[in-house]
Amino acid sequence: MRLPCSVPHASLNQYYSTDNVFVFPSLVEGFGLVLLEAMACSIPVITTPNTAGPDIITDGLERFIIPIRDIEALKEKLEWCYRHPQ
Repeated sequence: MRLPCSVPHASLNQYYSTDNVFVFPSLVEGFGLVLLEAMACSIPVITTPNTAGPDIITDGLERFIIPIRDIEALKEKLEWCYRHPQ
């Protein structure tokens, strides 16, 4: 789901909680707070090493760090999430 340009912080939980996976394939990002927000809603996260991902995520079940610009890795992790909806 794409969020509107601006969402009140108090409403973020309702948006994240309706999603099946959060993908943040950033090429350059500092500390992406959106990663923590998605994780707080217990949805799988797929991100790149160019985010705060390596600092807060152990690559593996439910949370993944993929190389930047690697479409095949992204497809593989999205498929894993599809096959493991729990």
